[in-house]
Amino acid sequence: MCACSRQRGWVYLNDWGWDPTDEFVIERLIGKMVADGGDVPGREGEEIAAGTVLYKVLWEGWPPEIATWEEEDQVKQPSNGDGGSNGWLMAW
Repeated sequence: MCACSRQRGWVYLNDWGWDPTDEFVIERLIGKMVADGGDVPGREGEEIAAGTVLYKVLWEGWPPEIATWEEEDQVKQPSNGDGGSNGWLMAW
């Protein structure tokens, strides 16, 4: 991740960039919404069906302005082996 000059092949949001092959850990979920068929903030132009549940994700190690709306089925809470969980991960 970097708030620096643009690199070829990277993804950028609010002047922050990352390699699209990087893996990301969810720090916490900070919002929830149900899509109404219109634009979702930060995802304008994408077709997200009405009724789709989305969570606003704060990414570990990233500032709040990089938080993104992600579909419920893309956000997974893995088990830590003893029936509990050890945090949220993004399932790409």
